[in-house]
Amino acid sequence: MNFETARIGGGDQPTKSGVGDLTLGFSVWPVQPSNPETGTTLGVTAFVTAPTGQYEAAKVSAGSGTWTLTPQIGFIQGLGQGLYFDAMADVAVTMDHTESGQKIERSPATQVQAYLRKQFGQKTSVSFGLSSQRGGKIKVGGADTGQRTERDQIRLYANTFVTPTVQVQGMLAKDVNSDGGFRNDVVAELRFLKVF
Repeated sequence: MNFETARIGGGDQPTKSGVGDLTLGFSVWPVQPSNPETGTTLGVTAFVTAPTGQYEAAKVSAGSGTWTLTPQIGFIQGLGQGLYFDAMADVAVTMDHTESGQKIERSPATQVQAYLRKQFGQKTSVSFGLSSQRGGKIKVGGADTGQRTERDQIRLYANTFVTPTVQVQGMLAKDVNSDGGFRNDVVAELRFLKVF
């Protein structure tokens, strides 16, 4: 991940570019339709994010410096002709940690996402939708920093399986509302998924 600029109150902030944290996930599907093209699917996923990324407390960086557990529930409604409505809701619970003798606390942060997806066969899809995040208030040494996770973002996703078990995912996004944190003009992500 590369940060070209980060500003607070118009002033440039120091940045640390590099690899982000590693996230592992596990999903179960308690509701599966007999016909996915028009049926309803419900999934439950648990994500664990490890503090493996490039992190420096005094800089805007790709890593978080601590562990996060994110349970998520997902809903898929088949609309026919390769169209789907996808919706997800999750809550990220981040462990407290200490930096330079100061306790860093972050309250749980919720996220709701909704997308319209077009599936092109079994391997490739494109989605467009909205993500909304709330919560995540940060305290340092018990004092509220004013930082929180309050963001509304439009997103465009595309993914394809390059082998039967390896998927490449790409995302472009833009914040349409942001309060208590950095506003992203443009976000670009590239991810690789390995299915075991």
